[in-house]
Amino acid sequence: MASLLTGATQQFTAEAELSDGSTSTTGFDWSVAGGGAISVSGLFTAPGSPQTADITVTATLKGVSGTAVISEIKAPIPDPASIAVTGGGLTGDTLTITVPDAANLTASVSPAGAPQGVTWEIADPTKATVTTAGRVTAVAAGSTTLTVKSSTKPSVTKVINIVVNPQPPTIAAKAAIIGKSGGDSVAFTDMFTVQRSAASDYNFVVTPTAAGTVNAAGQLTLASTASGDVTVKATHKTVTSITATASINGVTPLPTVVAKAAVAGKIGGDTIAFADMFTVTNSAASGYNFVVTPTAAGSVNASGLLTLADTATGDVSIKATHKIKTTVTATFNLTGVSPKAAITGKTVSGKSAEGTATFAEMFTATNSAATNYDFVVTPSTAGSVNATSGLLTLSETATGDVTVKATHKTQTSVTATSTITVVESGLP
Repeated sequence: MASLLTGATQQFTAEAELSDGSTSTTGFDWSVAGGGAISVSGLFTAPGSPQTADITVTATLKGVSGTAVISEIKAPIPDPASIAVTGGGLTGDTLTITVPDAANLTASVSPAGAPQGVTWEIADPTKATVTTAGRVTAVAAGSTTLTVKSSTKPSVTKVINIVVNPQPPTIAAKAAIIGKSGGDSVAFTDMFTVQRSAASDYNFVVTPTAAGTVNAAGQLTLASTASGDVTVKATHKTVTSITATASINGVTPLPTVVAKAAVAGKIGGDTIAFADMFTVTNSAASGYNFVVTPTAAGSVNASGLLTLADTATGDVSIKATHKIKTTVTATFNLTGVSPKAAITGKTVSGKSAEGTATFAEMFTATNSAATNYDFVVTPSTAGSVNATSGLLTLSETATGDVTVKATHKTQTSVTATSTITVVESGLP
């Protein structure tokens, strides 16, 4: 036979075939070799200690023997008495675990040699689950219990308290933001991606510190002077290991534009430089769009140079608006603009000494009148021109060709010469 437990008994029997063909089950002499004891009736009692050496039981009748072998004496298997649970970061009889983590637990049944089979059972599987191998997985925040039972003696149990912490918040910075200017705002969601948290759960640090501020909603407002690369570090208020840093690269300072004092006395055709109309910071004329009012009063080129139309008159305004930061704007004013004058000289024939020639006979003028001009008669003795009406009165000595040069009093580049041919002298 294979084995017996220590101290166990085993009744052996024997059967002999006699010479007359009959059989007998009695009258045997019993003996044992290798350990234990056997009675005259064949009742074997195993040794008190385990052994692996063979034990041979012999039955003899009339000089003929038969044997049986016991290959091992085993200690008796004890009943389970208690269960110990280890592993998984247990603290006493409590397992604290965070969603969605898992912990591997090991059960050990005492005393030594007792069957080690156990079952695992979670009271509330909505909070945690367990496998047949003792792997506990957190499902949702809360608490529950885990009961470990002996498979052979279910009354022997071990209860583990399970505390499930919620999954921690997360935050990650989005890709660096470019193209921002001083004064711009950047939303929290444009800088960070979060889970199980909100902007109000974080503290913020802007670097450089003077580059801007972040409000309770996580919105960054760049300072007007912000320039270059700016970072915003978000740190969870309670779980300070949770942090991320967003980058805003290539920030340009907020441009400003201020109109200079109004200018009077300009004339159609005049030009005015951008710097004579506006004072700017963090920008140049090329960064602005311009609107002239009235629209026909002039135009502004890419360098911000205003050229008044020849016909410009009265008050003219030039509004400069930043091309990107459209809230950055200013309006420069010109007052009392005069249209550009023009004059063309004529040739007058058939005049006599002491005769006259009107301003209109001698000149064609636009945007001006005779009173706007100074006159020079050549030769000077040939006559004179009335300053108000522009009427030429020839002298009595006038003869041949007489010229009258008209020059605008304020627009001195506006000039023309009329030629008057005197056909006869008024002298006797």
